[in-house]
Amino acid sequence: IMSYLIDGMANGAAIFSGKAVGGKNKQLFAETIKMTYKWLMVLCVALMGGYYLTSTYCIRLFTSIQEVLTMGDDISLVEHVIKMLLHPKQIILSGRWIKYLIIAV
Repeated sequence: IMSYLIDGMANGAAIFSGKAVGGKNKQLFAETIKMTYKWLMVLCVALMGGYYLTSTYCIRLFTSIQEVLTMGDDISLVEHVIKMLLHPKQIILSGRWIKYLIIAV
């Protein structure tokens, strides 16, 4: 469902930016880009919030294996995104079963 929402945003942006480029309308193109980013951020925050509130339920929809459920409870996607936003050059993803250090170029 999340991918359909984001794909819908991409289709809308493609239609309006194509109209702006085809009509050589720089103002419409700039407004389209600005509006797309604005609503994409709103959508991402809403999806992250929804997932944060329902993550345990969502994981339980797909599995009943206790080990997987425990790992799912240990890993917080929202926590990693907040780290990424606060420290974009150095992102540390950590959990009981995963240790990565990613240095953004």
